[in-house]
Amino acid sequence: MGQTFVALNGHQSKIIVTDFSIGSKTLLYSTAEIPTYAVIDSEETLVLWLPTGESGEFSIKDATLASTLSDGGSSNVQIHPGNGELTVSLAQSGGMSVFKSSNRLRIILVDQTATYRFWAPTLTADPFAPANQTGERI
Repeated sequence: MGQTFVALNGHQSKIIVTDFSIGSKTLLYSTAEIPTYAVIDSEETLVLWLPTGESGEFSIKDATLASTLSDGGSSNVQIHPGNGELTVSLAQSGGMSVFKSSNRLRIILVDQTATYRFWAPTLTADPFAPANQTGERI
């Protein structure tokens, strides 16, 4: 894989997520932020967000292919299979895009407006509740 560039627009900071566990899957890194992850409809689901007009990239461990289920919010999507990982780079156009990796992880990429509407609270009082004990409202 080549170089990954991170753009900071104006006065802002960015947290680059690395080695993030999503149930039995691993997000190697992401330049997009993570509002939530959960088990939704029996599928491990990761939600990422980028501001409209910003480019981003994420990489999933133990995946070799990805399919685009919906591309309503991304442009310039490039899927790069690697040696034991899958990297997706794209530009956020606005709205929502849905990808599914070969290791059965659903990735939903949204813009800031859609992020505010996406909510996955735990359904238990346990602060360490597993991802399969969340609900969703889209």
